[in-house]
Amino acid sequence: MGFFIIAVIVILIIFIRKKYKAYLAKKRADLLEKYKDEQLVDLIMKKMFRMDMTEEQLIDSIGKPDVIDRKILKTKTKEIWK
Repeated sequence: MGFFIIAVIVILIIFIRKKYKAYLAKKRADLLEKYKDEQLVDLIMKKMFRMDMTEEQLIDSIGKPDVIDRKILKTKTKEIWK
């Protein structure tokens, strides 16, 4: 009985890992189609960011912020995502 439970758990883990790998491959392909920049997609997949990213790219990389602090200056607006 114990062996059967362990076997089911192992099969379930293998199934979940396969699904997750397929999800990541599809996400990467979609991002490559969207941005057409392999280095940018690599950063997004690693949940990293760089200074010249657009708002949409940041959301794809790290998700939506909980709070955005905005400072409105004479010629520009600064945002800090928290």
